[in-house]
Amino acid sequence: MTRDAEGDVPRDGGRRCERPVETVIVEDLIPYVESTFNVTGTCAGRAIDGFSMGGFGAAHLRFRYPHLFCAISIVGAALHRPGFFREERADIFEETFGNDEDYCRQESPWMLVRERAEKLKDKMIRLHVGENDDRLRAKNIDFHDLLDSLGLVHDFSVVPNAGHNGGHVLDNLDKPWVLGRPLGHRIAKARKDERGVTHRTLERGERNREE
Repeated sequence: MTRDAEGDVPRDGGRRCERPVETVIVEDLIPYVESTFNVTGTCAGRAIDGFSMGGFGAAHLRFRYPHLFCAISIVGAALHRPGFFREERADIFEETFGNDEDYCRQESPWMLVRERAEKLKDKMIRLHVGENDDRLRAKNIDFHDLLDSLGLVHDFSVVPNAGHNGGHVLDNLDKPWVLGRPLGHRIAKARKDERGVTHRTLERGERNREE
């Protein structure tokens, strides 16, 4: 799980790379856990979760390494695009991306999920954001629309009575998320709320190939 922390995004390949979080997780932490504890050392036994800036980091790792994780939970994620980092978070833009917008775009979850969409089919993706999360709600809705356009089945909702608080978002979900949910679910129904936001529900069965 990647937690919210000021500027705590994957550093590897970063122009300064002073804190190689990505390498530590992928090359050190996962092998250590799986060699030390009685866990399933395969993709089917791994999931990654992140809230806020940790959601950006989790999405980066999940979409960069589709063979490592079977599922991702993205909650109230700071799904910023390169232009935002350049204009609004100059500290992260310099430290992590070396003031290189092309590199920032290359490492962005927005780009990675497009490049690896085929490898992410039939993987579990959860994306939820608080209704009152005024800073990040629109970005999460846009990312939901991108996943839809790529044909990536996912759980998504704008959660009532929740702001930018991961605990409140999870506590107010209609249905708890179960890692063991069988794959092969497809989008069954769609409805729009009064704000025009599309909410999806999933049903068991084979994927509709036309989606």
